[in-house]
Amino acid sequence: LEGIGLSSDSNYAILKECFPYLAKRLLSDDSPRARGALRTLLYGGGDELSLSRLSEVASGLESYTTSTTSVSASTGASDEGRKAATEQLAAVLLSEDGNYVQSLLLK
Repeated sequence: LEGIGLSSDSNYAILKECFPYLAKRLLSDDSPRARGALRTLLYGGGDELSLSRLSEVASGLESYTTSTTSVSASTGASDEGRKAATEQLAAVLLSEDGNYVQSLLLK
């Protein structure tokens, strides 16, 4: 697929196209593999949280949610997708039960 994309756009990257789904998956999948991938994405090889990468993950979640919420949200005719993404992110970050994302951000 990437070869087809590169034939029409030299800057095409399949990961860029898949990132909204990956962001959603990394924030919702509790498997050890997903946890490791999220930690590596947010911290790289060090101990300092990358706020720019955290912002990219939040934007990816918003993009995924917007495109899957409704036709009007995906075309920009409503902000329904943005509201849904905000609610999803808040639910993860403010969960009373605690979760891996919270522990990663509070590290």
